[in-house]
Amino acid sequence: MEQLLRHRCHEFGLNIAGSGVNDMADCRFTNYGTVAWSSGTVRGGGCSGSLIYNYGFWDSQGDLIVNDAYGCVSTVFNNFGTLRKSAGSLDNSTQFQSGVVLNNQGALDIEAGVLSLQSGGTFSAGSMTNGSGLIQLVGGGFNINGPSHPQTSS
Repeated sequence: MEQLLRHRCHEFGLNIAGSGVNDMADCRFTNYGTVAWSSGTVRGGGCSGSLIYNYGFWDSQGDLIVNDAYGCVSTVFNNFGTLRKSAGSLDNSTQFQSGVVLNNQGALDIEAGVLSLQSGGTFSAGSMTNGSGLIQLVGGGFNINGPSHPQTSS
């Protein structure tokens, strides 16, 4: 299944949409293309855990949520490409909630609103670009080392 998703994301892209939930429990998902996430909650976890690998472009197009609804083992989002938040407000946020860890070695491009990291993560050998939005380190432990380059808009 991972090979199929990898191929389709690379060639065609993936749209995550709909007002419901998008379950990724006990799942390994690898993106080499484009993910356009416009609505719905991404739910991970489960006893095998959820591992998300982004080598391409992942665009959060609103104030959305990634959570660890299935618990047991955490959800880990590994960003080696670009994680962008292209829409949203400063009153709300795209949230990586408790149990969801972000490991970043790529670019965090917050064009609008807030990216709220509520369960820790690692920032190393990557770049963080704020644009006009904010990155909020809310909870959990954060390891910030290596050549990370926070930038702010002028």
